[in-house]
Amino acid sequence: MVLRNIDWYESAACRTSERGNWFPEGRVDEGRTRYVPEGVRYAIAVCGTCPVCDLCREHAIAENEKVGVWGGLLSYERARMRRRRMDAARRQRTT
Repeated sequence: MVLRNIDWYESAACRTSERGNWFPEGRVDEGRTRYVPEGVRYAIAVCGTCPVCDLCREHAIAENEKVGVWGGLLSYERARMRRRRMDAARRQRTT
């Protein structure tokens, strides 16, 4: 993972936490299971308290981060958000 232009990270609530909670292995990050491990739920809860959560989420969407919890979202949730934005932009261009 290479982080570019992330001055905001110094203010991130997760900066001193165990990285394993933010980067789960297996299908949970692909949205193929309803089970969300406790560590991932913890990471999402920490994101909920983070002063730079929105910046983190936007970074992950812009950089197309494929793995991990970023801005309180798993990869499949970010992919869904990215698709919705692209669809909205496409509809706006055609109107």
